[in-house]
Amino acid sequence: MKMLAYLTMLLFFLMSAIGGERGIKSFFTLFINGIIAFISIYLMGFKASTMVVMVISTILFSVVTIFFQNGWNLKTKTSMIACACILLLLGSCIFSFLWNAHISGFNEIDLQNADASYMSSDLSLSMFQIMLVSFIWSMLGALVDTSIAVSSAMYEVYQQEPYMKRQKLFYKGLKLGEDIIGTMINTLIFVGLGESMMLIFYYQNYQYEWYRMLNSKSLLPDHSNDGAGICSIGKTHRIKKTHRIKKTHRI
Repeated sequence: MKMLAYLTMLLFFLMSAIGGERGIKSFFTLFINGIIAFISIYLMGFKASTMVVMVISTILFSVVTIFFQNGWNLKTKTSMIACACILLLLGSCIFSFLWNAHISGFNEIDLQNADASYMSSDLSLSMFQIMLVSFIWSMLGALVDTSIAVSSAMYEVYQQEPYMKRQKLFYKGLKLGEDIIGTMINTLIFVGLGESMMLIFYYQNYQYEWYRMLNSKSLLPDHSNDGAGICSIGKTHRIKKTHRIKKTHRI
């Protein structure tokens, strides 16, 4: 516990020294979001409605991250509207994907660890709903981050050329979005590979065929939660939605 306190103070010092006021705001945003996540997990563990907790926590995460950290202005309001629209749009897609992929619940390695620790794997919770929360939360970070980036960039473009036609402004935004998506997808893929490297070596040691490895219940959720597929779709639609909102309000 003492080490955790030291690391927290070190993080605060580094973020304030490097980022200044923005770094301090980012630290407290992270702290508040951590409290929201802890309370949400606590409530779900005590049999509160998972869907209600997910909706409330997602709204709180978005409000804190967008408005507390970045202020109340047209850029943040546009970002919030875009994120809300895309989350509603992708909710059914994520639900369908999880339902058909059957990747909810513990995987084989988690079950072995639970048995070795003499722990029961019966949590009396809907694993499907828990996995849905996990996907929504994982996607939310990428959506908010990219939405703020695109909204801020488009605002600067408009400030430089205030008489630019709406159509030209729209296509400039799409070009910016394409560059962001290309970079972000590669980042997510490499993050997933890094997290799963030891697991891949484990399967290789036991001579798993490649198709069994890809279909493994322990490997698939790692890459799925990175959102390499779902987040890229979400960001594509969110970028278009952000630009349409920007065009409507003329920034």
